[in-house]
Amino acid sequence: MTMLTAEEQTRLNELEGKLSPKAPVASNLSEDEQTRLTELERKFSPQAITKGLSPQEDRRLNELEGKERYSAYQAVQGAISDFFRGGVQQFKRIGEIYEQERLSGRQAIEKSYQEPSLGNIGRGALGVAQYVFSPVTALGRGAIKEPVTENLERTPLKDVQVPLGQGTVPQFAGNMAEQGFYFTPVGQMVKARMVLNAPSGARVTQVMPIAGDGAVAKQGTTAAKTLEKESPLPIPEVKQDIPEALRQTLAGDGVALKPQLSSNIVRDVTNASYDYLRGNPDESKRIFRRIADGLSVGEINPAMLPEIIEKYGITPVQFASMYRDTVSFGGRILGYHGYAARKLQQVFESEPEALAILEGAMKAESKTPLLTDRIIDAWSRLENTRRGLLVTQVATAMRNIVSQTGRLALSSVDEAFQGVLRGTVGYQGNTLREAENGLNNLTAIYNRLSPTGRARLDDILESGNAAVEKARLLSQPVHEAVGGKVIDAFNFLNRAQETVFRKIAFEAKLRELLSRKGLDYATVDPKHIPEDFLKEAVDYSLEMTFAASPKSRAAKEFVNAWNKTGLTTINPFPRFAFGNALPFIKDFSPLGYLNAMRPEIIKELASGNPERFVKAASRATLGTLMLDSAWRLRQSQYAGEKWYEIKTGYDPKTKEEKVIDARAFAPFSAYLLMAEAFIHPERLDAQDYAQAVIGMNRIAGTGLVAVDLLRAKSGETAKDVVNKFVGAYIGSFSVPARTVKDLYSGIDPEEGVYRDVKNDPVAGPFLQNIPELSQMFPESPSPYTTKRQGKPTAEQSIMGIPAPVFRQMTGFYQNLKPEVKQEVDKIGVDYTSVYPRTGVADADRKLIEFMAPIVERYGPALIESKQYQSLALPGKRLAMGQLFKEARAEARRVLNVKHPDLSLQIAVEGMSDDAKELMRQMQETKGR
Repeated sequence: MTMLTAEEQTRLNELEGKLSPKAPVASNLSEDEQTRLTELERKFSPQAITKGLSPQEDRRLNELEGKERYSAYQAVQGAISDFFRGGVQQFKRIGEIYEQERLSGRQAIEKSYQEPSLGNIGRGALGVAQYVFSPVTALGRGAIKEPVTENLERTPLKDVQVPLGQGTVPQFAGNMAEQGFYFTPVGQMVKARMVLNAPSGARVTQVMPIAGDGAVAKQGTTAAKTLEKESPLPIPEVKQDIPEALRQTLAGDGVALKPQLSSNIVRDVTNASYDYLRGNPDESKRIFRRIADGLSVGEINPAMLPEIIEKYGITPVQFASMYRDTVSFGGRILGYHGYAARKLQQVFESEPEALAILEGAMKAESKTPLLTDRIIDAWSRLENTRRGLLVTQVATAMRNIVSQTGRLALSSVDEAFQGVLRGTVGYQGNTLREAENGLNNLTAIYNRLSPTGRARLDDILESGNAAVEKARLLSQPVHEAVGGKVIDAFNFLNRAQETVFRKIAFEAKLRELLSRKGLDYATVDPKHIPEDFLKEAVDYSLEMTFAASPKSRAAKEFVNAWNKTGLTTINPFPRFAFGNALPFIKDFSPLGYLNAMRPEIIKELASGNPERFVKAASRATLGTLMLDSAWRLRQSQYAGEKWYEIKTGYDPKTKEEKVIDARAFAPFSAYLLMAEAFIHPERLDAQDYAQAVIGMNRIAGTGLVAVDLLRAKSGETAKDVVNKFVGAYIGSFSVPARTVKDLYSGIDPEEGVYRDVKNDPVAGPFLQNIPELSQMFPESPSPYTTKRQGKPTAEQSIMGIPAPVFRQMTGFYQNLKPEVKQEVDKIGVDYTSVYPRTGVADADRKLIEFMAPIVERYGPALIESKQYQSLALPGKRLAMGQLFKEARAEARRVLNVKHPDLSLQIAVEGMSDDAKELMRQMQETKGR
């Protein structure tokens, strides 16, 4: 609309004063004034006026123009100008009323949460309706009530009182006009949009208007008094979702809304507020279930609870009460909930009331604990500490980084391939754009290195609706290591790498989910991100980093039983092995095609939902390709004699191989085992399958004792087995010192020499991890070579770095493998045919020392002989076994000459128990 300058407006007012309705058009006007009036009429023509009018306003203007003569046009023009100026002001006033109503309602709700009282409860309940109906109130009050009231205030009726205390005539008329607006088609339409088209005949509770300054009508007191006794106000059911514009508006004000709601927004908000004001936070049951579930499986660290409950407006007392009332410790007090409950007591130690509730719950459940319960509980605590210490080496963190990098690369290819299948087989979206989702990982990696990218992710994780998911993302360790601050400090590097990879996976998946909904990760308001998207992204990140909780109920119970029955002494990390590694191998293998062809998945594909099909098909294809790659590797020049060995070099002079042990990089190393099972099944035994299936490749320790029993053919006494088990268990607690020991070997090469702890099987494994103290034990010789085993040499160094140091820096350990050892592993000679087992540790070491020169001299000649090469596999085993038998016999003759005392000990050790007892008695008699 064309606007007049101040000078033009003044001149126009002067002209209107001269042009009274009674005067002719040209009366009292000079020629100059008439010219000026013509210019103003042209500038303020109907065409200029109507540029910014709505169709309704334009029609109304045409009606007014049709009723007026052109001779009175100047007067009409002035009225129209006033109308537009007032209309703009009134429109602005509608916006002000809307903002006042919305903020007032929100403040009432927040105050009822923060300061719960009878009056605030009533105001909070009415504040919900005030917030929701603020647009309707703004229209009714700003567009109807106030104009009517203001116009009547200019009449003689402004001071006339209406009976029954309804105020003056203008006030009564304005109120009636506002109430009448709610029953007009326009008012009903707006209200219907606000209540999401409530079906006809349903009763909608009428909410009394609330003043813009937050004052509540008198009815609020009554509502507050009855709120404790009555259920939330009945609100009609509806059939459609919240309008997107309203959803964005409410979300922008911190009101959390689900992506899809099947019920009325008013009812949802009212019920949520009612539940909160009755003592439970908004959506308290749902939120608490998520927290409790996370605590029960270790996905949420209790130390993160204060941040979570603060973001959801839950007080420590409320949380403690819900934990006491809804979480049964019975049957789980010895499991993770017992640990969580104790941690909660530490978290809330500064909250006396909450602490009293938690302690009361613990005492109520543990009034008369059985002795066995106490023993198992103490064992569980000890096991948690031990498991935490097992993964404290820098080498462990570096191996995990290598594995996670491989998993991240695989995930990128998987997401891209799923996108291709989704766009082709599923006919959903642009195939190329879907395939680009695989690049989200690269973008997320870049953002981890960018301050801006890290800040953006932090903003999302710090939003109120991400509190629980943030705790899940950052709490659950891949190795199930739960312990105190000391354990966390030792695990700093390992936890740091886990956090980095989880955040990368979380951001990549969240980008994909948002892009499918047409949202931009870089610009979307964190409050507008649906919680379902956050949960799916966290689930994906935990799965990708092998830290997800088992999905099926059977798997969860199996892992819980494994933990409770003490089997963690065999495999310390059942969740990794059974809940992540084995499902990964099943999905990423040809077996995945069976999952893709399940009838229910094919039915979903036919109905237009290809998600489960493309996921299963993509992973099965990639798993098949990985198995094929492992197959080719096991048939290449890089294949070692053992299924887990990869050759990295070869010394033509000594004919020693440089090999890397890949068992530590599970579950990817399992493909090498599967390939070997197809190519050379005769080389595998029970020990190999046990190591792969129960995860012994991850951490050495007590589990190796169980594996040794599988391959032992000569019986060991129960004392020997127990000593080895106890020694391996105690040795787990000195694992953190292994990093220092390996690094120290770069200064003192003696620190890298292999040591034999058979003389002290209980304390030896603990002491051998500690620098300097480990050198108290004798060297562990090899029957294959006279070289000192494990001592860092130039041949063993990698890029000039000693092998033990390189192991800690990269996670890879390169070892030298003599020629005879290569052949023994290749043909599968059992180790009991190689090593002497006299029962005397000192004698065994000496025998091995005397055997080495013989084997080193005659072994290569035997291997290269034509007779040996012409033998079948069983014949080669017999021939090689005979070589070691002769070498042991010759070593025994040398031992008899050089160390007769050891020969005598061997003779005594070989006696029966009765003969040993008789000799002991004879010695006692002689002594007396």
